[in-house]
Amino acid sequence: MWRQQMLFFVSCLLGGCTGGGKIWQELDAWVFERYGSTVFERPEEVALIRGVHLGLDNLSRSSVIIQGLVEEASPNGTYVVISDQSGRLLVVLSQLALENESTAGLRKKMLRVLGTVESGKKGLPFVRARAMWSLDSIEEIADQRA
Repeated sequence: MWRQQMLFFVSCLLGGCTGGGKIWQELDAWVFERYGSTVFERPEEVALIRGVHLGLDNLSRSSVIIQGLVEEASPNGTYVVISDQSGRLLVVLSQLALENESTAGLRKKMLRVLGTVESGKKGLPFVRARAMWSLDSIEEIADQRA
């Protein structure tokens, strides 16, 4: 009996949501916030922040996953600046609902961000975040890469 119910649920989910990309994006954002990866969408994982700056033509308006250390955080929760050994990048958090966590608490933490690459007024790239995953320590990063 449970097999029939599960099959019915999966077929309704897959069959009824054609063209409903927003639902898949929201599910991916939910999964990303908990596990740091996506299920349905395959965003490009950018190894270095410099890759976003140099590949802006190819990455513009595409989904990416970036990772870096939070250098600066907005006191009102609208942006963070992340960095790695190759550069710095602005991450806009305006589409992200931060629940019970201010950006001040993110300072000096490693973040993994799922978002869309966009170009600013002066042509500099930034990422409009859809989801964030905070890595608390270097040990978690080492475990993730292993």
